[in-house]
Amino acid sequence: MRSGKLSLQADHWDTDKYANYIYALLRYNVLHQNLSQEAHNELKGITWQHAADKVCEIYNQVSYN
Repeated sequence: MRSGKLSLQADHWDTDKYANYIYALLRYNVLHQNLSQEAHNELKGITWQHAADKVCEIYNQVSYN
């Protein structure tokens, strides 16, 4: 489907695209390093506390309206 900033994405039936992505990750070390670093940075911001805060925020919006 598309190449995102943090990932390489494709329709799950597009096996040729997946194969090309795997090849590119194995062949181009800079691509592998950049995607790995961006994913690592993205995951730093994902916490259970953040998820719980978001659930509470949505609950409060729906229950008080």
